[in-house]
Amino acid sequence: MQFEESAENRLDIQHIRELSITTTWQAEDAGLNPRKHPQCQAWRLHRLADSDRTHDITGADIDLMAVRRSHVSVYNQDDANRYLIPLDLLRQYTVIHVNFEEVCLLHARVLWINSTADVGALNLKRDKLCEEYTNAKELILNQNATVNEDNYGNYSLLESLRDLSLLPLGEGTSPANFSENLLLPYLDDNGTLPETILFDSPHELAKFELGVSPKYFHHHKSVGLLLAKVCGEGRIEALGRDLHGKFGEELATLGFDPLEIDQIIHGGSNLDDMLMVFSNTQQSDQRPFPSTALLPFLKRINYDARSPPSFYSKEKVIVKTGLHDYEMDLWLRMAWRDLRLAHGLSKPILVNEYTFLKKIWRPDPFFTNAREATFHRVTYLNFYVFIFPNGDVLMEVRTLLKNSCPLLVLCKYPHDSQICGTKISSIGITQNNMEFQWFSRLSDAVRFNKNLQMPELQLTATTTQQCNGERKSGNYSCIEALFQLDRNVRFHLAQTYIPTAMCVVFSWISVWLPEEFVEGRIFVSLTVFLTLSAENSSAKEALPKVSYIKAIDYWFGFSSTFVFLTMMQALAVISLEHKSRAFKKQSELEIDNNRYQSMILMLKSRKYHRYARKLDSFCKVMYPVIFLIFMMVYYFVITEGAEDKCLRKVWK
Repeated sequence: MQFEESAENRLDIQHIRELSITTTWQAEDAGLNPRKHPQCQAWRLHRLADSDRTHDITGADIDLMAVRRSHVSVYNQDDANRYLIPLDLLRQYTVIHVNFEEVCLLHARVLWINSTADVGALNLKRDKLCEEYTNAKELILNQNATVNEDNYGNYSLLESLRDLSLLPLGEGTSPANFSENLLLPYLDDNGTLPETILFDSPHELAKFELGVSPKYFHHHKSVGLLLAKVCGEGRIEALGRDLHGKFGEELATLGFDPLEIDQIIHGGSNLDDMLMVFSNTQQSDQRPFPSTALLPFLKRINYDARSPPSFYSKEKVIVKTGLHDYEMDLWLRMAWRDLRLAHGLSKPILVNEYTFLKKIWRPDPFFTNAREATFHRVTYLNFYVFIFPNGDVLMEVRTLLKNSCPLLVLCKYPHDSQICGTKISSIGITQNNMEFQWFSRLSDAVRFNKNLQMPELQLTATTTQQCNGERKSGNYSCIEALFQLDRNVRFHLAQTYIPTAMCVVFSWISVWLPEEFVEGRIFVSLTVFLTLSAENSSAKEALPKVSYIKAIDYWFGFSSTFVFLTMMQALAVISLEHKSRAFKKQSELEIDNNRYQSMILMLKSRKYHRYARKLDSFCKVMYPVIFLIFMMVYYFVITEGAEDKCLRKVWK
């Protein structure tokens, strides 16, 4: 049986011949000193070496650990001297069993639960206990007033309350809540609730539904409650809101008063000011603490990285978001407040290793309109996190995006203006629990690289707004940055318009060539036509496939048609000249036989030659005129108007 009797009782109980010592407090009652006992020193050294592989172990340490024993049984004086067991104890018992592995854990005799931090550390439920505590105080005050008013004489408040608490239900005139209160049996002689209550068994403590595991009674003799601290006026529930998980208990571990926490959350510093603090920190000579400074702090508060830093169950975590050095290769910047990480050091803690990043809670953003998104991992994952002394957290991560633009309309391309953007939403945390917000200042929300250059586009305006993050699985917070982009026509002027216009003009050379240059006329037009076809394919290669006609399609369509017609005109002229030469040759053969017939053939030859020359003369004038008219129509009609004018025709 376990050793629980005092020394006086043991002297009187002679029939107990066997003693088991399994806890620190039992060893102290038996006369041992666990903190100085050689076995406990050996066990302490063993645990230190097992938890810290870098600890230097000397030869003396190895000799000491060699005598370490888990369980010993003492039968005689030699065994008692070896394990420092008092001889008086051996005279009372035949055998003494000692579990040094448990004894040397050095558990306190009483497990005190004297703060909200202890409640959170042990994961206890104090609702029923604190409700009984509050009700008991009210009962005492009400009964005190009743006793004074009715002037019961020598009938004390204590007797009144105890009688009421001991009456069975339905007996006497006491209300049910008087007789059922669980704390009234613990009143002291003055009729007041004691500051502390000791429980010697798990059954006695179970009625308060604290959730204290029975295993604690295997290590401690009693469990003590300091009611005033556990259920004092400053309880978090007194703020009138429900807690979100263990978050309030974790904050209490840091020594925060609940009212102070509420003031920090609703009246503290603005998250937007964090960027200024961060900038000042970067410009100063102070170096932040390394990531390893975070580990003992997280262990001390039992930090749960899966729980969002939401103090109240109906409040959402605000995550300020910004895009910096934006050119699709961007730094995503996020700021939020996690009071559990309020380490109180003189400088912020820098976290730049993924091993440590996994140990803290962080938002779960993703880019909803990204076709491809990758993190930079050269030479390691590009991110950093600054944890400030007051619990503010600033995180930046570098990512490469290829976004889609759902509002892309190319009716007037390349004279168009586009509105594209980036949408950021949460993967799995609904809007009730977390909300993304842009930084209040636009320069903090979206900041472009000063050296940003886009050959085709020019950024003219930037706006930020909320967007619809509703999905089948729920409603998620969503923010959107919109960019007004105007097409740079100078790029296409040099890359498209001037080269194609030169090709068209070059095709006019065929009308200036002599009629006998048949190959020259044909190959000039054919070469220009093939060049325009290649230029057309190259210009449209980077564009998405659409079902409507773009402005550039009109340009290339007209140019190709124009060059094709010049080739047809060249074939027509060649055909006329061929007939003219055929009639001329036939006329020369008939000149000796029939002069009249020869004259007629000669006139036909001249007629076809005249037609060819007139066609060339007509095209020499009309080619430039038609091309100039087309350019005017193209510039003043096709490239003007609404951005979606071609879509309206499709819809009609």
